[in-house]
Amino acid sequence: MKIMIAAISLTLTAAVLYLSGFRVLNTYGTSMLPELETGDLIVIHPKENVELGDIITYKKTINGKTYLITHRVVGKTENGFVTKGDNLQRVDENVKAEEVVGVYLGKIPKVGLVANFVRTFWGYMLLILLPRLALLIIELKSIVGGDLK
Repeated sequence: MKIMIAAISLTLTAAVLYLSGFRVLNTYGTSMLPELETGDLIVIHPKENVELGDIITYKKTINGKTYLITHRVVGKTENGFVTKGDNLQRVDENVKAEEVVGVYLGKIPKVGLVANFVRTFWGYMLLILLPRLALLIIELKSIVGGDLK
């Protein structure tokens, strides 16, 4: 029950943040270790003046598929930024200012792992079936009139 309340609270918080211009994203990979780990939820917000050292999330299209990448700004160019993952040796190619989705504000460690699990078949079934089973047991108890042992 506590997990369900936490999941509902997290969902409502994410909705309020999204409506306020904030976005909550799940992280994957190891490019930003030790700052960000796989499964961390990050909060980003649009910012007009991106500065050196800021961690930004930007869109990059590779082979026709668009990805969101979160890396640190290590330089500025005439029309964008040079970024680099903290755990990488190489810098990214030029990131145009219009590709920036937002600037990193903070993280909620490991909560994204739960979101990843819920996206699986068994996670979805557990999220739907477990609460229904609990309600069924509660109703059966009230119908039978007490203890079900």
